Amino acid sequence: MINIPTGIEFFDKQIGGGLYPGTVFLVEEVGAGGREFALTSVCKNANADNPSEVMYISISSSPEEVKRDIRLTFPHAKLDDVLESIKIRSFAEVYFSKSIIPLSWVSEKKPSLESLREGEKDILSELVGVLDEAKEGSLVFLDSLSDLVRLTRTRISWSDLVDF
Repeated sequence: MINIPTGIEFFDKQIGGGLYPGTVFLVEEVGAGGREFALTSVCKNANADNPSEVMYISISSSPEEVKRDIRLTFPHAKLDDVLESIKIRSFAEVYFSKSIIPLSWVSEKKPSLESLREGEKDILSELVGVLDEAKEGSLVFLDSLSDLVRLTRTRISWSDLVDF
């Protein structure tokens, strides 16, 4: 079994070369650096030497916001090639479809009757479809479970999400 390196050498040495394949939930106290840890792992694994696919799934941020956040997190790094190799998927349109947030703030699509009908999309079904697209051995970063639960709180609970 090949472990997936986190990209943080000291940590990888301590845990036998990286994380075991499968699902890993990173739970942290606000401000403890969990997001930066995950982004470091995403960026370190998104290179030509790594044959695995790296996917960043955002529940409430657009792809442009994701790239901006990564650049702000690592301001001195040369990230153009890294960002090109990360497959970014955004559910911002679905997340904000029933809110007062204008579609133009989260998408380049122009508002239309068809886009209003798209507001009926089920984010969990869409998420399952994206996860099914991920190749075997991929590194997938889902940002953020809190936003996903907030959007689906009338249909699922935290325990259902763990089962999911």
